[in-house]
Amino acid sequence: GAFLNAPFINLLISLYEWRLAFVILGAVSGLGLLVAALTMAHTPEERGLKPYGSEEAAASRADSAAAPSGEFALRQALSTGTFRWLLLVVLLGQMPIMFLSVHLVAYATDQGVSRAAAAGALGLLGLLSIPGRLIMGVGVDRIGWKRSLALANYGAAAAVLAMLTIRSPLTLYLIVGTYGFFHGARMPPIAGLTSFFFGTRSLGALLGLILGTGNFVGAFAPLLAGVVFDRLGSYQAVVALGALSFAVAGFSLRFIRPPHRQPGTPTP
Repeated sequence: GAFLNAPFINLLISLYEWRLAFVILGAVSGLGLLVAALTMAHTPEERGLKPYGSEEAAASRADSAAAPSGEFALRQALSTGTFRWLLLVVLLGQMPIMFLSVHLVAYATDQGVSRAAAAGALGLLGLLSIPGRLIMGVGVDRIGWKRSLALANYGAAAAVLAMLTIRSPLTLYLIVGTYGFFHGARMPPIAGLTSFFFGTRSLGALLGLILGTGNFVGAFAPLLAGVVFDRLGSYQAVVALGALSFAVAGFSLRFIRPPHRQPGTPTP
Protein backbone atom coordinates (compact mmCIF):
# COMPACT_ATOMS: atom_id res chain seq x y z
CA GLY A 1 0.00 0.00 0.00
CA ALA A 2 2.67 2.51 0.95
CA PHE A 3 4.79 1.52 -2.07
CA LEU A 4 1.91 2.30 -4.47
CA ASN A 5 0.21 5.14 -2.62
CA ALA A 6 3.14 7.52 -2.15
CA PRO A 7 3.85 7.95 -5.91
CA PHE A 8 0.09 7.91 -6.62
CA ILE A 9 -0.52 10.74 -4.15
CA ASN A 10 2.40 12.70 -5.58
CA LEU A 11 0.86 12.29 -9.07
CA LEU A 12 -2.53 13.50 -7.83
CA ILE A 13 -0.97 16.57 -6.24
CA SER A 14 0.96 17.42 -9.40
CA LEU A 15 -2.20 17.07 -11.52
CA TYR A 16 -4.91 18.54 -9.29
CA GLU A 17 -3.11 20.33 -6.36
CA TRP A 18 -3.29 19.00 -2.80
CA ARG A 19 -6.89 19.90 -1.88
CA LEU A 20 -8.52 17.95 -4.68
CA ALA A 21 -5.91 15.21 -4.23
CA PHE A 22 -7.18 14.77 -0.65
CA VAL A 23 -10.76 14.44 -1.91
CA ILE A 24 -9.82 11.84 -4.54
CA LEU A 25 -7.71 9.89 -2.08
CA GLY A 26 -10.54 9.92 0.47
CA ALA A 27 -13.03 8.64 -2.11
CA VAL A 28 -10.71 5.84 -3.28
CA SER A 29 -9.86 4.84 0.30
CA GLY A 30 -13.50 4.93 1.37
CA LEU A 31 -14.54 2.70 -1.51
CA GLY A 32 -11.77 0.23 -0.72
CA LEU A 33 -12.69 0.09 2.96
CA LEU A 34 -16.37 -0.40 2.09
CA VAL A 35 -15.58 -3.37 -0.17
CA ALA A 36 -13.31 -4.88 2.51
CA ALA A 37 -15.95 -4.42 5.23
CA LEU A 38 -18.67 -6.06 3.12
CA THR A 39 -16.55 -9.09 2.18
CA MET A 40 -14.60 -9.72 5.40
CA ALA A 41 -15.60 -12.66 7.57
CA HIS A 42 -15.75 -11.60 11.21
CA THR A 43 -15.63 -15.08 12.72
CA PRO A 44 -14.63 -18.55 11.45
CA GLU A 45 -18.17 -19.71 12.19
CA GLU A 46 -19.45 -17.52 9.35
CA ARG A 47 -17.56 -19.82 6.97
CA GLY A 48 -18.58 -23.01 8.74
CA LEU A 49 -15.21 -23.34 10.47
CA LYS A 50 -13.88 -23.40 14.01
CA PRO A 51 -10.88 -21.41 15.30
CA TYR A 52 -7.66 -23.45 15.20
CA GLY A 53 -7.11 -25.13 18.55
CA SER A 54 -10.57 -24.27 19.85
CA GLU A 55 -11.53 -27.85 20.70
CA GLU A 56 -8.26 -28.47 22.55
CA ALA A 57 -8.58 -25.18 24.42
CA ALA A 58 -12.17 -25.91 25.37
CA ALA A 59 -11.23 -29.35 26.69
CA SER A 60 -8.42 -27.92 28.82
CA ARG A 61 -10.81 -25.39 30.39
CA ALA A 62 -13.72 -27.78 30.83
CA ASP A 63 -13.10 -28.36 34.53
CA SER A 64 -11.89 -24.89 35.47
CA ALA A 65 -13.39 -21.41 35.24
CA ALA A 66 -10.02 -19.78 35.93
CA ALA A 67 -7.72 -18.41 33.28
CA PRO A 68 -4.90 -20.73 32.14
CA SER A 69 -1.54 -20.44 33.85
CA GLY A 70 0.30 -17.33 32.67
CA GLU A 71 -2.82 -15.75 31.16
CA PHE A 72 -3.57 -12.19 32.30
CA ALA A 73 -6.90 -10.42 32.32
CA LEU A 74 -6.77 -6.89 30.90
CA ARG A 75 -6.86 -5.16 34.27
CA GLN A 76 -4.18 -7.45 35.67
CA ALA A 77 -1.86 -6.76 32.74
CA LEU A 78 -2.36 -2.99 32.96
CA SER A 79 -1.31 -2.99 36.61
CA THR A 80 2.12 -4.49 35.91
CA GLY A 81 5.36 -2.63 35.43
CA THR A 82 6.04 -4.89 32.45
CA PHE A 83 3.14 -3.36 30.54
CA ARG A 84 4.30 0.18 31.31
CA TRP A 85 7.85 -0.54 30.15
CA LEU A 86 6.59 -2.15 26.94
CA LEU A 87 4.30 0.83 26.31
CA LEU A 88 7.26 3.20 26.80
CA VAL A 89 9.34 1.26 24.26
CA VAL A 90 6.55 1.49 21.68
CA LEU A 91 5.98 5.20 22.36
CA LEU A 92 9.68 5.99 21.88
CA GLY A 93 9.63 4.17 18.56
CA GLN A 94 6.38 5.68 17.31
CA MET A 95 7.53 9.29 17.74
CA PRO A 96 10.20 9.20 14.99
CA ILE A 97 8.04 6.91 12.84
CA MET A 98 5.19 9.44 12.79
CA PHE A 99 7.58 12.35 12.24
CA LEU A 100 9.18 10.67 9.22
CA SER A 101 5.88 9.56 7.72
CA VAL A 102 4.85 13.22 7.48
CA HIS A 103 8.11 15.12 6.99
CA LEU A 104 10.35 12.70 5.06
CA VAL A 105 9.47 14.15 1.64
CA ALA A 106 9.96 17.71 2.88
CA TYR A 107 13.27 16.79 4.51
CA ALA A 108 14.53 15.07 1.37
CA THR A 109 13.63 18.03 -0.85
CA ASP A 110 15.44 20.34 1.58
CA GLN A 111 18.51 18.16 0.99
CA GLY A 112 18.30 18.79 -2.75
CA VAL A 113 16.33 15.71 -3.84
CA SER A 114 13.40 16.18 -6.23
CA ARG A 115 9.87 15.82 -4.88
CA ALA A 116 9.15 12.86 -7.18
CA ALA A 117 12.27 11.02 -5.97
CA ALA A 118 11.37 11.81 -2.36
CA ALA A 119 7.86 10.44 -2.83
CA GLY A 120 9.36 7.31 -4.38
CA ALA A 121 11.56 6.90 -1.31
CA LEU A 122 8.49 7.05 0.92
CA GLY A 123 6.97 4.25 -1.13
CA LEU A 124 10.23 2.28 -0.89
CA LEU A 125 10.04 2.61 2.89
CA GLY A 126 6.69 0.85 2.91
CA LEU A 127 7.81 -1.80 0.42
CA LEU A 128 10.95 -2.80 2.35
CA SER A 129 9.06 -2.94 5.62
CA ILE A 130 7.51 -6.16 4.28
CA PRO A 131 10.73 -8.23 4.19
CA GLY A 132 11.61 -6.64 7.53
CA ARG A 133 8.46 -8.12 9.05
CA LEU A 134 8.95 -11.50 7.39
CA ILE A 135 12.65 -11.91 8.18
CA MET A 136 12.30 -10.73 11.77
CA GLY A 137 9.29 -13.01 12.17
CA VAL A 138 11.62 -15.92 11.42
CA GLY A 139 14.59 -14.45 13.31
CA VAL A 140 12.80 -14.23 16.65
CA ASP A 141 12.91 -18.03 16.89
CA ARG A 142 16.71 -17.78 17.03
CA ILE A 143 17.41 -14.64 19.06
CA GLY A 144 14.24 -14.12 21.11
CA TRP A 145 11.57 -11.42 21.31
CA LYS A 146 13.46 -8.82 23.36
CA ARG A 147 16.67 -9.03 21.36
CA SER A 148 14.70 -8.89 18.11
CA LEU A 149 12.89 -5.72 19.13
CA ALA A 150 16.11 -4.17 20.44
CA LEU A 151 17.88 -4.99 17.17
CA ALA A 152 15.06 -3.44 15.14
CA ASN A 153 15.16 -0.24 17.21
CA TYR A 154 18.95 0.05 17.06
CA GLY A 155 18.90 -0.56 13.31
CA ALA A 156 16.24 2.10 12.84
CA ALA A 157 18.28 4.50 15.00
CA ALA A 158 21.37 4.01 12.84
CA ALA A 159 19.39 4.48 9.62
CA VAL A 160 17.71 7.67 10.86
CA LEU A 161 21.05 9.08 11.99
CA ALA A 162 22.44 8.30 8.53
CA MET A 163 19.67 10.45 7.03
CA LEU A 164 21.74 13.46 8.03
CA THR A 165 24.10 12.51 5.19
CA ILE A 166 21.44 12.40 2.43
CA ARG A 167 22.51 14.52 -0.55
CA SER A 168 21.34 12.54 -3.60
CA PRO A 169 18.55 10.17 -4.69
CA LEU A 170 20.94 7.21 -4.38
CA THR A 171 21.81 7.87 -0.74
CA LEU A 172 18.16 8.66 -0.07
CA TYR A 173 17.00 5.28 -1.39
CA LEU A 174 19.75 3.31 0.34
CA ILE A 175 19.19 4.91 3.73
CA VAL A 176 15.39 5.08 3.60
CA GLY A 177 15.25 1.48 2.35
CA THR A 178 17.37 0.35 5.30
CA TYR A 179 15.16 2.32 7.67
CA GLY A 180 12.06 0.77 6.08
CA PHE A 181 13.42 -2.72 6.73
CA PHE A 182 13.97 -2.07 10.44
CA HIS A 183 10.71 -0.11 10.65
CA GLY A 184 8.86 -3.26 9.56
CA ALA A 185 11.02 -5.51 11.73
CA ARG A 186 9.64 -3.82 14.88
CA MET A 187 6.14 -5.19 14.47
CA PRO A 188 6.48 -8.98 15.01
CA PRO A 189 8.43 -8.59 18.30
CA ILE A 190 5.92 -6.08 19.68
CA ALA A 191 3.04 -8.50 19.18
CA GLY A 192 5.18 -11.46 20.26
CA LEU A 193 6.40 -9.84 23.48
CA THR A 194 2.86 -8.83 24.41
CA SER A 195 1.53 -12.36 23.99
CA PHE A 196 4.60 -13.90 25.66
CA PHE A 197 4.31 -11.72 28.75
CA PHE A 198 0.51 -11.69 29.14
CA GLY A 199 -0.85 -14.62 27.15
CA THR A 200 -3.64 -14.40 24.60
CA ARG A 201 -6.62 -13.92 26.91
CA SER A 202 -6.60 -10.12 26.43
CA LEU A 203 -4.11 -9.90 23.58
CA GLY A 204 -6.37 -7.93 21.23
CA ALA A 205 -7.20 -5.32 23.86
CA LEU A 206 -3.57 -5.02 25.00
CA LEU A 207 -2.22 -4.60 21.46
CA GLY A 208 -4.98 -2.08 20.76
CA LEU A 209 -3.97 -0.06 23.81
CA ILE A 210 -0.24 -0.27 23.12
CA LEU A 211 -0.37 0.55 19.42
CA GLY A 212 -3.32 2.95 19.75
CA THR A 213 -1.62 4.94 22.50
CA GLY A 214 1.61 4.90 20.51
CA ASN A 215 -0.14 6.31 17.44
CA PHE A 216 -2.05 8.91 19.47
CA VAL A 217 1.03 10.23 21.26
CA GLY A 218 3.15 9.86 18.15
CA ALA A 219 0.66 12.02 16.23
CA PHE A 220 2.08 15.04 18.06
CA ALA A 221 5.60 14.34 16.72
CA PRO A 222 4.99 15.85 13.25
CA LEU A 223 3.55 18.97 14.88
CA LEU A 224 6.53 19.36 17.19
CA ALA A 225 8.91 18.71 14.29
CA GLY A 226 7.20 21.44 12.31
CA VAL A 227 7.55 23.88 15.20
CA VAL A 228 11.25 23.09 15.51
CA PHE A 229 11.73 23.50 11.77
CA ASP A 230 9.97 26.88 11.82
CA ARG A 231 12.22 28.04 14.66
CA LEU A 232 15.54 26.65 13.40
CA GLY A 233 14.96 26.53 9.64
CA SER A 234 16.28 22.96 9.51
CA TYR A 235 15.25 19.37 10.22
CA GLN A 236 18.72 18.34 11.41
CA ALA A 237 17.95 18.57 15.13
CA VAL A 238 14.67 16.67 14.77
CA VAL A 239 16.30 13.88 12.76
CA ALA A 240 19.01 13.52 15.41
CA LEU A 241 16.36 13.37 18.15
CA GLY A 242 14.48 10.72 16.17
CA ALA A 243 17.59 8.55 16.05
CA LEU A 244 18.09 9.07 19.79
CA SER A 245 14.47 8.08 20.49
CA PHE A 246 14.91 4.78 18.65
CA ALA A 247 18.18 4.10 20.48
CA VAL A 248 16.62 4.78 23.89
CA ALA A 249 13.75 2.45 22.98
CA GLY A 250 16.23 -0.32 22.23
CA PHE A 251 18.17 0.28 25.44
CA SER A 252 14.97 0.41 27.54
CA LEU A 253 14.27 -3.22 26.66
CA ARG A 254 17.09 -4.19 29.02
CA PHE A 255 14.84 -3.22 31.94
CA ILE A 256 11.73 -5.19 30.94
CA ARG A 257 11.13 -8.23 33.11
CA PRO A 258 8.30 -10.74 32.74
CA PRO A 259 5.39 -10.26 35.15
CA HIS A 260 4.97 -12.79 37.94
CA ARG A 261 4.45 -16.20 36.35
CA GLN A 262 4.32 -19.81 37.34
CA PRO A 263 7.70 -21.42 38.15
CA GLY A 264 9.43 -22.88 35.15
CA THR A 265 8.18 -20.25 32.67
CA PRO A 266 10.98 -19.51 30.14
CA THR A 267 12.31 -15.99 29.63
CA PRO A 268 12.02 -14.19 26.27
